[in-house]
Amino acid sequence: MQTTPVVAAFIAGIIVGAGALYVAGPSLFAAGPPGLEIPSNEEASAAMAKAKNLPSTTVRLGQCDRNTMGPGVSCVVDWDRAGDGKAIVATVGFSKSASGQWVAVHYF
Repeated sequence: MQTTPVVAAFIAGIIVGAGALYVAGPSLFAAGPPGLEIPSNEEASAAMAKAKNLPSTTVRLGQCDRNTMGPGVSCVVDWDRAGDGKAIVATVGFSKSASGQWVAVHYF
């Protein structure tokens, strides 16, 4: 029995899988589990600006998961409060109001 073709196929599979993970990796981990509703970066930014009574702010979502303390999702975010490019990392909860607007709660 020749093992060379089997080994070559195994190595090719690892290379293709690693390449696919490299290309799609950030998008796979930024979102939460399938079927979980998550705000866009723009919706999250608007919700944080309203919650913190700021004229504007920028939020970039990281990993999100179901909120275990209430409705909605909890996300790790890069939050640029002052618009100066100096983002802090924070954990923020997001849920939808009855009118469909995203509401944010900054966990300290």
